[in-house]
Amino acid sequence: SMGTADASWFLRVACRMASGEVLYRDVFYGAGPIAPHLASLAARISGGEMIAIRALQLLLFAAIAILVSATLHRAGLASRWRIPVFCALVAYGFEPAFSIYNLLSTVLLLSVLRAALEWQWGGQTRWLWVAGVLAGLEFGAKQNVAVLAAVALGVPLLVRGEWRGLVRVTAGFTAAAAALAAAVWIEGGWTQFLEYGF
Repeated sequence: SMGTADASWFLRVACRMASGEVLYRDVFYGAGPIAPHLASLAARISGGEMIAIRALQLLLFAAIAILVSATLHRAGLASRWRIPVFCALVAYGFEPAFSIYNLLSTVLLLSVLRAALEWQWGGQTRWLWVAGVLAGLEFGAKQNVAVLAAVALGVPLLVRGEWRGLVRVTAGFTAAAAALAAAVWIEGGWTQFLEYGF
């Protein structure tokens, strides 16, 4: 099975958190806090079995497939593209880095893209705020990807002089990232999060 070592390590992180250890303070982890908290919940439900991690991986992968398919459909791309895209998704699913935090990061990044496209297609400014919030939540999956998402959203708005849109994206991103940072601080892992995560 591909990625077994990574999944085993991640299950260990989840089980330690489920037993009451604090992420970052007691448990070494270098990415954002959302994935290990999801895994910890799954570990509690399953009694610490690997099936919990595998089920979470499959749910996140299904979310990726649904997002890609729905976005292609919404964009009106010809159906002939659906088979190559499906094959690419299957290949992605067998990637050795089939880890929960990578899958979660991909789900959030695709969601940022979809929200930005909805704004582009329909002009409703609430989508920019949603895109900003999703980019901020990306901070809770993978910090480096969150920065890339924020830049990818902000630079085109800046170039086009869309100041109100830029404010909405910035506000959404800041609110979501600050909420995640506050949660880590309240749990007691902030200092180590800064050390491990940055």
